Amino acid sequence: AAVPGRNGVAVRAFMASTAASDAMQEKRVAGEYTAANVQVLEALDGVRKRPGMYIGSTGPRGLHHLVYEILDNAVDEAQAGYATEINVVFHDDNSVSVTDNGRGIPTDIHPQTKKSCVETVLTLMHAGGKFGGSTSSYSVAGGLHGVGLSVVNALSEALEVTVCRDGKEYRQHYSRGKPLTTLSSTTLPDESSRQGSCIRFWPDKEIFTTTIEFDFSTISSRIRELAFLNPELTITLTKEEQDAQVQHNEYCYAGGLVEYVAWLNNDKKPLHDPIAFRKELDGIIVDVSLQWCSDSYSDTVLGYANSIRTVDGGTHIEGLKTSLTRTINSFAKKSKIMK
Repeated sequence: AAVPGRNGVAVRAFMASTAASDAMQEKRVAGEYTAANVQVLEALDGVRKRPGMYIGSTGPRGLHHLVYEILDNAVDEAQAGYATEINVVFHDDNSVSVTDNGRGIPTDIHPQTKKSCVETVLTLMHAGGKFGGSTSSYSVAGGLHGVGLSVVNALSEALEVTVCRDGKEYRQHYSRGKPLTTLSSTTLPDESSRQGSCIRFWPDKEIFTTTIEFDFSTISSRIRELAFLNPELTITLTKEEQDAQVQHNEYCYAGGLVEYVAWLNNDKKPLHDPIAFRKELDGIIVDVSLQWCSDSYSDTVLGYANSIRTVDGGTHIEGLKTSLTRTINSFAKKSKIMK
């Protein structure tokens, strides 16, 4: 029907057809939102449903993130003062193993879950030894959320955990987050002082969109960084290849941050040896190393918290820049270098 519009121009009004109206009504009924529509995903099913939420992507970035999750747990053992060696191996069957010589994941029965502590941390989200504050097993930790190990387990078609502690070796096998066996134990020889944890996992081809292939240089960059940040730790990276020479690198930098800065400025002309200092206050330890170079016209500032790179900066970076600027300005004025 035509109705008068502005300036006397007739405007035709269209009524929705009966068919379109019925279709809309059907859609509303089909999309009813009741308790029957609310799904409750069990344990690690949510991780498999939306893996990108936990590891960033299902491409190469997410694939390498699996290694970092296990590696960070091993580094936490080193930062707690219990591990001195970590071995990362890319096996020729597309699996990765990360072994440390720390205390080993506890194997006793957890009072809440009534399962072994190993199974608890491998199958439940937010289960870990790093939540207790002053009562925690770790005063410093990078893997703080209790999701790393369980997420890797959920996204692996197979996972083997081996724990050595209290004179025994414990083993358990998993697939896609679910235990295939119970935790078995064998007694180690009397002369053996072996202890620590080993996680070996095979990423799930159903989850990852690209070929399961780990890049040696990508992982080695992260390992080198961790070795600089933890001077008492030795980390090895090995890549097994069929019909090819095995790649093997060992990373240990006793000089810590001083060695890191020297390595970063390797191709520049430094004006002095790296300056380094360490301060502990209110339970927080700060380590800093600095060096100025005559042929560098922009700054390179790398910040870390508990060995995790803080790419977006933070109060620790802002505090350093502010105090450094204030100190240099104050010295320049007192020395009458600046008017």
